[in-house]
Amino acid sequence: MPGDEPALDRRVWLGHRTMSTPLAPEISLAEQVASHIETMAREQTPGSRIGSKDELREIVGVSVGTLNEALRIAQARGTVTLRRGPGGGIFSAQTTTFMRLGAQIVGMENDSHTVRDALRMRNALDPLSIDDALENASAVDFEDLREIVRSMERALLEGDADGFIRGHWGFQARVTSVSPNPLLRTVFTGLIDLLNERSIALSPALGTDRAQLPVLLSLHTRMLEELESRNREAAFAVMADYIASQDAIDRS
Repeated sequence: MPGDEPALDRRVWLGHRTMSTPLAPEISLAEQVASHIETMAREQTPGSRIGSKDELREIVGVSVGTLNEALRIAQARGTVTLRRGPGGGIFSAQTTTFMRLGAQIVGMENDSHTVRDALRMRNALDPLSIDDALENASAVDFEDLREIVRSMERALLEGDADGFIRGHWGFQARVTSVSPNPLLRTVFTGLIDLLNERSIALSPALGTDRAQLPVLLSLHTRMLEELESRNREAAFAVMADYIASQDAIDRS
């Protein structure tokens, strides 16, 4: 059952963190000031004036440069707006739940744990993605997946590790594209894009140890076969093998 998968084991979630490893990364002074300004903004009704730059700088006690950087961060997160001229200043912006979620994710960009956390989230969402593919995948979807597997085979023969890894993540994104759940598609493919961009950071062996690539190719081939045969039990078994293969790569 999905609930029994290793990705849902709290010990796996925290396994890469030791007592000597901080649970949160150090953040810059500008980011701290931005968070303080965002708290002030949330305490106001949307459109309310928070203050001028000079007033805010006096409150937070930082240099002009640090304040400007903090305001840039807060603006990028959509929590404040700046208006120039008479009556101008910094104002609380109208935000939605999705905007706030996006801002929080942006703040995690430099977290040293983000890649591993993203991988664990991918693993935890995989059962939903596979279930939806088993239920909804069409002949066109399966042909696209077969072509991705062929591209991975060609990349392996040509020694193109980067191309192989692009196919590896592309296969997973294509499986998830079948889902009728737009939120699942958005979150899952976002995680895949992050992992694709940072594959080397995730596991240097993934990009350099050619012995691991045939293992991944075999897993994708098996997954395609089980999805096409609508065999849920077998597809979930492949999923479990894939999660186990990640541990093997990390140890290599």
